Amino acid sequence: MAFWGYLEVGLSGAEIARFLEMARPSLNRLIKLGEKVANDRGLKLL
Repeated sequence: MAFWGYLEVGLSGAEIARFLEMARPSLNRLIKLGEKVANDRGLKLL
């Protein structure tokens, strides 16, 4: 969710971090993990 929100939809990292109530460094790791999972599994946002 964070990966697609940030890279595909264009939400700012600050917006996502506030929504998920998490620190920005943690969000950055989450975005990178989400990107890896999406790429490994061939997932795309419609």
